[in-house]
Amino acid sequence: MRTRLIFPVLALIAPMFICAAEPDSDPFAKGTIWAGEARLGKTGKVGKWALSVSERKGLSFQGEIIAQTPEGKIDTIKVTGTATSTESGSIAFKTEKRGFTDITVKGKLRNGEAALIFYGTGKFGGVGAGTATLKRIN
Repeated sequence: MRTRLIFPVLALIAPMFICAAEPDSDPFAKGTIWAGEARLGKTGKVGKWALSVSERKGLSFQGEIIAQTPEGKIDTIKVTGTATSTESGSIAFKTEKRGFTDITVKGKLRNGEAALIFYGTGKFGGVGAGTATLKRIN
């Protein structure tokens, strides 16, 4: 049941961002939402990510990731970083530091898809890494 929770959560927040999305060609404009899968490196288990952009100034942005673990746990964490303002280019952001949790995300936008790698420490200090693939949903 918990694994299906992220989609109702997205359904609740998506209208806020869809209405707020700026009508330009910037793929990371304020109000945009990106969603897809995140695969953990060691285990290969798949979770889900949704990235929402709440502020955009130049190439910099702020927002949140709603992450659903392969076990169904859902967490929301703030992010700050930079992203291309064109159809292809670099993406880099970090999560806010919470206890030991500190995750760095880097990747490229190409053909409407964000191909990302992430690495950092989890809530108990363990080091981990993985990949994520996100597509813009609004």
